[in-house]
Amino acid sequence: MNDQRHQRTAADIKLNYAQIGITVIHLKSHTIPTHDNYEVICQSKFWNKREITLAIDVEPKQGQQYAAVLSTYYPNINTSFWLQLFPQQQQLPTVELRTWTRAFQQTIQSIHGEWHQENAGGRRNKSTPLTFYRNPAYLLTLSDASPVRLILHQSFEANVPLAQHHPIGIYVLSTTNNEEPAFVRARSVSRFLRLNAREEYYVLPACFEPNSFAKFEVDVLCDVPFTLDSTERKLPTPSPTENIPFASTATPREPVSTTRKPATTTTTTRRTGTREVPKKANMSLAAARMSTLTDDYSKLK
Repeated sequence: MNDQRHQRTAADIKLNYAQIGITVIHLKSHTIPTHDNYEVICQSKFWNKREITLAIDVEPKQGQQYAAVLSTYYPNINTSFWLQLFPQQQQLPTVELRTWTRAFQQTIQSIHGEWHQENAGGRRNKSTPLTFYRNPAYLLTLSDASPVRLILHQSFEANVPLAQHHPIGIYVLSTTNNEEPAFVRARSVSRFLRLNAREEYYVLPACFEPNSFAKFEVDVLCDVPFTLDSTERKLPTPSPTENIPFASTATPREPVSTTRKPATTTTTTRRTGTREVPKKANMSLAAARMSTLTDDYSKLK
């Protein structure tokens, strides 16, 4: 951090620096540290000092990306800082500090929204399927087939611990895509999939439970030009007699009738010599019992 000695109003006042630290992470597939895209390599201790150091031995490998995250121990602390790198063997290239989304070299488009009383529908659930269609939907089309990375962030007006964040997920629905997303209790989640060209996809950011309120941001990253309409739409709510749009493609089971069909009696015959004798059908337990009682009553006569 920058030197604060000039801020002293008296010589005997002790300086109080914010607790700062360095975290080095390995980025897996892109340069945004969502919960599923990074792995912590090492981390320094957080001290309320003016300088913190961290020594790390990074083996350079082709295609691997690393990032040094400079942060304070507690969030929402505004202060300035400086960084120095001391390589031991080779000279490092120029280091440019940049935000996560701007560091991505692909095409990026973002949408800002909010889950409120009217559109917080929750996940697609069998018990309450119609609440799902209240979620905000955004139309996405690609100029060519390409892998797409979608990132969903959630935020609140005040500082909220991670334990109080909603489990969130991203639906991407079309006539050919209908997979259920994974819901994770995190500040940011991402989803990676390959989409077709010139096919209409609906991107639905959703919480696990309905009536979960928060602000959200959706980032779409793609290698080819695409169109993401920021207009909040609604999926058409299906009527009880029609198929649900973008529903499961599994073949529905035929309803089982609870009305018992009347028993049908089929009679077969067997040939004995030149005469056909009707073959006895299997008797029910009640009929056999009645026949036995009849025989016993006849013998008493």
